[in-house]
Amino acid sequence: VKQETGVACLAFSSTDSRSIIGNVQQQNWRIVFDVANSQIGFAQEQCAAPA
Repeated sequence: VKQETGVACLAFSSTDSRSIIGNVQQQNWRIVFDVANSQIGFAQEQCAAPA
């Protein structure tokens, strides 16, 4: 759900099977999974930018 420019809201809920955040939502984002602390982090990144 788009809230305003640069802000989006993704909903998560529990399930009996594994869930995968879709490819579109992952584009140009670095996603960090901190299993030890049960946290997830997101940071914008320009993955398609030339090195």
